[in-house]
Amino acid sequence: MLLMQFSAYSKAERGLVSMPSTGKLSKSLFSLVALLWPLLIWFGVIKHTIHWLTPVLIGLMVIRLIAFLPDGGPLREVVKAGSVLAILLCSMSVLFQRHEWLLWYPVAMTSVMLIFFGHSLVRGTPVIEQLARISRPELPSSAIRYTRSVTKVWCAFFVINGLISVATIYIGNMAWWGLWNGLISYLLMGLLLVGEWLIRRRIAR
Repeated sequence: MLLMQFSAYSKAERGLVSMPSTGKLSKSLFSLVALLWPLLIWFGVIKHTIHWLTPVLIGLMVIRLIAFLPDGGPLREVVKAGSVLAILLCSMSVLFQRHEWLLWYPVAMTSVMLIFFGHSLVRGTPVIEQLARISRPELPSSAIRYTRSVTKVWCAFFVINGLISVATIYIGNMAWWGLWNGLISYLLMGLLLVGEWLIRRRIAR
């Protein structure tokens, strides 16, 4: 989901252009599964294949948790939490034979990101400032204030996104759930990432 976008964003900041190793490619594939989660669940529900898709997702998340976590940094803990939540929700779905448990994954991941970003505002360095310092270790005070404000904007986005995701679950319309969680929210995140990056580069000059 959102983690893949932030991972790619972080790499772009570093200017990485080397070919990925097998390990990096595998991690990217597992991130892609997480990113496509809403579409996979939507497809499984409308095509009545969720009964076999859920165990596959559990297996993939277990493998990711054991062997394909990021090497280090705060992202590792976020991915670990996301994998554990995915396994838990899939297990509850299998146990109770209810696909609705799977619909809560986007809400769970949005909550994890909200905690991740919010905690960085209270303790340590705001997440957006950490990303900004990858390409420019020394930031002017104006840029530091700006990155803190943008981290707050992301927190607000996570709150709104989470509330809308919850609403799509209670409405009970799979088309709306898939449209928001599998498309619209990603487009909004992408626009926010690009817009913030463009504005930050102008401020940091």
